[in-house]
Amino acid sequence: MNSQSTVTLVLLPGMEGSGEFFAPLLQFLGASINTQVIPFPQDNVLTYEQLTDFVKKQVPLHTPYVLLGESFSGPIAVSIAAPKPPNLIGLILVGTFIRSPLPLPPSLWNTVCRLPPSWLPFRFVAWFLLNGYGTRELLSQLYTVLSGIPDRVMQERLRSILEVDVSKEATAINVPMLYIRASQDKIVPRSASELILSFQPAMQIAEMNGPHFILQIQPKTATGIILRFIQGLIDGENRLRIIPIN
Repeated sequence: MNSQSTVTLVLLPGMEGSGEFFAPLLQFLGASINTQVIPFPQDNVLTYEQLTDFVKKQVPLHTPYVLLGESFSGPIAVSIAAPKPPNLIGLILVGTFIRSPLPLPPSLWNTVCRLPPSWLPFRFVAWFLLNGYGTRELLSQLYTVLSGIPDRVMQERLRSILEVDVSKEATAINVPMLYIRASQDKIVPRSASELILSFQPAMQIAEMNGPHFILQIQPKTATGIILRFIQGLIDGENRLRIIPIN
């Protein structure tokens, strides 16, 4: 896939915002494609709108790129893709949403957002993200990264998730799209991808066996799916809509 060397894969991280969890995927991607990870500021309280502006300033200006939004970053990726930016040729969404995936009534939002995330037992968080799939190394990395994020930053990101709705932006996207979902995702339900599909019927879906942290648990398989999608963009042959992956 030498032609992929002319395309940059821009990766936006999940709620932790560091980009460190892309390491397994980047290892398998290797030199097959140019990559750019855009981590978020870890000491500033920024809304989705502010994070979107932050990312817009860093995407490639003069070369074609594919934007990947994982989990928390999905609404950011959708908001960037909606106004048809130059050089964007494709959009990949991983375990993400365009409306809050958390089934909470608005009356509970403020209460939940006021709770310091650091109060949550780590085992509880790890179970939701990894569902028993995590290695010791990944669990250790997860604990280290989450422990380094101020509560106020995580609280704002949670509030942003609870209030987000980028349905209008999703409708406006006119580049090919791929959604990678995990069969055992305990955070983002299957209905989240189905909602996006209702606005973008041509979107491809690849379902992989595993938890919410699917890129971290199955990086080799995910790499194959991502590279096949990007090669299809280059060749103009993206025809499959649903791709079941075991």
